[in-house]
Amino acid sequence: MNQYTLFDAYAFVDVPKSVFNGVDKTRISFRVKNLTNKLYAQWGDPRLQPTRSILGAPRSYEIAASFKW
Repeated sequence: MNQYTLFDAYAFVDVPKSVFNGVDKTRISFRVKNLTNKLYAQWGDPRLQPTRSILGAPRSYEIAASFKW
């Protein structure tokens, strides 16, 4: 199997306390996995099963919010 490199991106913003009363800290984050949408084999064994492999996940997006009281 050939080597490959994946690129991910991650960014976040801390929201000021004045936006959500009673919350000490709020963070909104955004993540992109496999930024270039690379097609790759995550698993494969050419010796035991040369015609089978598991493809890796395509580009995906994730948005999250965390709160600390």
